Amino acid sequence: MTDPLKKNQKGELLIEKLMDRDPAVRRRAAYDLSEVDNPKKIEPLIKCLNDTNGSVREAAIRSLLTVKKGQSHEPLIIEPILERLFDKAKSVKGATVHYLGMSDDPKAICALKSALSRDDLRHGAARALAKKGISNPTIIQLLEEDSKEKWNDGQDAKDTLKRLSVVNAIKNAFLTSEKIDGMFIYGSFVFTYFNSSRELDLLIIGEPDPECIRNALKKAQDIIKIEINNILLSKDEFKKKMED
Repeated sequence: MTDPLKKNQKGELLIEKLMDRDPAVRRRAAYDLSEVDNPKKIEPLIKCLNDTNGSVREAAIRSLLTVKKGQSHEPLIIEPILERLFDKAKSVKGATVHYLGMSDDPKAICALKSALSRDDLRHGAARALAKKGISNPTIIQLLEEDSKEKWNDGQDAKDTLKRLSVVNAIKNAFLTSEKIDGMFIYGSFVFTYFNSSRELDLLIIGEPDPECIRNALKKAQDIIKIEINNILLSKDEFKKKMED
């Protein structure tokens, strides 16, 4: 078991290294801070977003991704991150789009939608939005363009398109279902390639008619050819589980 004191000391040392004159040292420290669960790292990493070296700025963004959702510091991060959409370094802008794609902040979604009109960001923004289950004709078109690429972006776009088709099929199947407050896909389907997934897990929140749920699930399964395991929770049950 790791000694908490030693782990904290390591974090303090890495924070000090963020001020080193050597950009390689600052970059390494920023990356290594991603493994340190210490809120003291947040403010120094935010300052690194204005570092003169692009690789340090990129490392700081990727390290800030590890800040746990729900922490009181999380809202302080989004505004400085948004400024990096106008960074001179392509890698920094790419890391920024990735961060926004992982964020639940409404400002992140707004920024990604705006980025669809920018030549330097639109393809990454389209993939980020699609992975959130958000689609429109522009997003579909950009994903289809990317899917023709031979490298990693092409495969990522193909998988994203497939997942998006599944999400849309489920949404359409439940369009006439009443008393549903929300639905979430979770489990291995979210994290593995589409072709390796033979089933998915669907959480339904609300108090819909069970017969309507069965009919909607059958309709969706007939379209996507994937077995759907569902859990139905009322809003109160869901809230209690989130608090536990």
